[in-house]
Amino acid sequence: MYRGRTPKMSQQTVTSTKAVVTSVGDIVSVVLQNDPSSAQNILLGDVTNQYIKLEAGKSIALTVEDVSRFYVKTAAATATLNIMGIR
Repeated sequence: MYRGRTPKMSQQTVTSTKAVVTSVGDIVSVVLQNDPSSAQNILLGDVTNQYIKLEAGKSIALTVEDVSRFYVKTAAATATLNIMGIR
C-alpha cells in the first residue's frame, strides 16, 4: 500500500490542555501512537470532544490529508505522541 511512499516522522508532547496534532506536511495518511513509555492515555478527537483513548503503545491509522483537524490531550500530566505521516 505504501510502496515508494515517503514517511515523515514527528513527536509531540501532549498535556491536559487540548492541542492540535503537530503537522508533518503534505500527507495522504497518518499513524498516531501513544509512545510505549507514556504513563498517561492520550485522548484524540475534534475541537470540541476528545473521546478516542490511546493507551501507551497503542496506535490508530487514519486516511487524512490534514492532521491539524485533530486534537489531543491527556487527563493529567504529559504523554508523548509519535506521528508518522505518509505522502
